[in-house]
Amino acid sequence: MGDFPERRRQSPGKGAAVASRHRAGLDARPIHQCLYVRLAYAEKSVYRLTGAALSSGRLAIKSPPPVHTVDKGGEAIMRKIGFLGLAVCAVVAWISLYTGQFTMAQSVAPTAFLEKAFAATGARVEGYGVHHWSILNHELMSTDQLKRMAAKLNATLQLRDTREWVYDQGDQRVFQLQGWWPGGTSGVLVLTSLKTDSQPDTTLVLRVEHTGPGTDGLAAAYDRVKQTVESAGQTPRIDSCLYGSLSVRMSETERQNRIAQALASVRAKEVEALRSPQVTSVSAYSPQTKDYILTGSKKMNLQIAVHDDAYENKTRVVVGTPIVTVEY
Repeated sequence: MGDFPERRRQSPGKGAAVASRHRAGLDARPIHQCLYVRLAYAEKSVYRLTGAALSSGRLAIKSPPPVHTVDKGGEAIMRKIGFLGLAVCAVVAWISLYTGQFTMAQSVAPTAFLEKAFAATGARVEGYGVHHWSILNHELMSTDQLKRMAAKLNATLQLRDTREWVYDQGDQRVFQLQGWWPGGTSGVLVLTSLKTDSQPDTTLVLRVEHTGPGTDGLAAAYDRVKQTVESAGQTPRIDSCLYGSLSVRMSETERQNRIAQALASVRAKEVEALRSPQVTSVSAYSPQTKDYILTGSKKMNLQIAVHDDAYENKTRVVVGTPIVTVEY
């Protein structure tokens, strides 16, 4: 499971919203403009009906009007207005539902999304990891330059009790900074500058790992990595994962059922899977969080792996978003 799908991350844009409105039978104008046009048209229709009725005398006011008299012209107008009101309410309700679903899809933080999916497996948390990789530039940098850049990035990452490791051989230079956060969480920052046949590249890798029960520091670790990447002028491409275990061994069917529970908890649909007597791994997509990658032409933002551990007589569980970046 060391090979991962092509990592092209996307975020939903305006095109998706426009396409959705076409499918719903609306034109490509913004939703609020469509509603305004419909209301304006309705207002003109009522005006024409009222004017015609007045000019024909069907709405002439009598003083005092008989209590039992029914004005058929006015009744028709009121009936049309009633139908119009129902139509407007339906449009407003549809807009509320659409915008509510769209907001929900963007409002769930990746770590909250991850915790919800993991909790549905019933496994006990034993640790978590946060990982980022990106290309910083297309230059071949010296180890001194890499060291200065690492120091600048660590001003945001704030690793303590750090150790350095330097490698400089030919057209490959590496500077690694490893340290700790309070509470026993480890972190590593790796800058690699490499010249290939096509062009030189300098890449950044950040990895934070914590071993122990609970998820108290997961969101803070994610945010710290995100801020560090942004301080380098980069777009965060962060993978986070939770891992743990169940105290019993499970059959292949039982493992699949646990994964199905996790998928259902975040409204995720399976995209692809690997199933064997020992390991069940499912990649899926959920609309409840906005970040995703593409595997082939399909969106993916959740990966769940459950495997049998015969040596320790238990079942191990790993859940990652968008993908798992730890061994399983």
